[in-house]
Amino acid sequence: MEKNDIKIEYDELTGVYNRNTFYRLAKEMIRKDPDAKYMLILSDVESFKMINVRYGEEKGDELLAFVGKYLSYSPGADIIFARYSGDQFVGFSKQVGDPEDEESFNQNLMFAMEQMYENAPVNHFEVKFGIYEDVDLSLPISRMCDRALMALRTIKHQYGKSVAWYDQRMHQQYMKEQHIQECMEGALKDNQFQVYYQPKHDAKTGKLVGAEALIRWTHPVYGFMSPADFIPLFEKNGFISSVDLFVLKRVCEDLKAWKTSGISVVPVSVNASRKDILQSQFLEKIKSVLEGENISSDLLHMEITETVFIEDVEYLKPIIQEARDFGIHIELDDFGSGFSALSLLTSLPLDVIKLDMSFVRSIEKQKMIIENIINICHGLNCKMVAEGVETEEQLAILREMNCDTIQGYYFSKPLPAEGFREYIENCNRL
Repeated sequence: MEKNDIKIEYDELTGVYNRNTFYRLAKEMIRKDPDAKYMLILSDVESFKMINVRYGEEKGDELLAFVGKYLSYSPGADIIFARYSGDQFVGFSKQVGDPEDEESFNQNLMFAMEQMYENAPVNHFEVKFGIYEDVDLSLPISRMCDRALMALRTIKHQYGKSVAWYDQRMHQQYMKEQHIQECMEGALKDNQFQVYYQPKHDAKTGKLVGAEALIRWTHPVYGFMSPADFIPLFEKNGFISSVDLFVLKRVCEDLKAWKTSGISVVPVSVNASRKDILQSQFLEKIKSVLEGENISSDLLHMEITETVFIEDVEYLKPIIQEARDFGIHIELDDFGSGFSALSLLTSLPLDVIKLDMSFVRSIEKQKMIIENIINICHGLNCKMVAEGVETEEQLAILREMNCDTIQGYYFSKPLPAEGFREYIENCNRL
């Protein structure tokens, strides 16, 4: 083999095999011993994009090289190891030990990881693993990797879970996702999607001050589907932009109908994904919808999660600022659910910060943290919305901390358009 051919086999950054070489060598291993049982392990560095934001890309590359070198070292084991893509690595080997003893395997793997973390070039990161054991040898190597990746995705951003094993349930979920993708465009045309509204109330006075627009899907086969079943899929395949535009149009249509009938309406927040914002003429499309229904921009709030800004933050900021200058209020959603880097927070053009509901659920234990977040929010001249408020006790604590706005079942569950119209009328009569 010539020198250039050798280089082509390896990943330049980490020094381990690249994906194409991995596929070839794994096929050769199976061909040499087709009666053996094999396992495939796919790993990735959790929230690696945020690591690049916090430490810089040079340090991120150093971490990838370190992780690749550490994971590839497996004394006494015949394993093919490669960089799969980005921050992901993959290993393929004959199955060792009892395939049913997953707990023991997990413990040994975590012990090895603890040693790696101690010597890593950055702190506070985690490598997670998806494992496909007793692989179906009739599948292409790429499909085997898909199954391990399927397992890995079930524990993404889940605290305390580092290893997931592929099982038949995941395959069924995969088939369901395939079906959803096949019928999603038809569902939009057939009005299977509906917009629900969850009210927002002033924390001190209890006055209705706004609502969040939420998408719901009544599927002819699966029935009333949780957004968790389809929103992540839509974000991944890009269909989320069509759904978000549908929600925006329906919200503006509803606001116009309510105003025409003499109802005193409140601002409504809609979600905007990173794919939405990166589209050409993003703001022009929003302006067109608002103007077409004669809706003032101050009746529209735009909710954006912090993950939107992890990539291309300098490119996205002026787009968001332009929307804000037009009169649209910008809300940072799910604050505290991820890394929530304060350096990022202070540089964004924001009007509202929404506290993730996980804080409210454990409000007694996290009073000090919540109070500090509220103080930071007010220091940035932003209002604070607390999501997931369900009890009188939670409301009382948030009032004491000077939280501005409350959203949650304490006041109301999400309501269909007609139900929210009645809700507005009842609140106006109080």
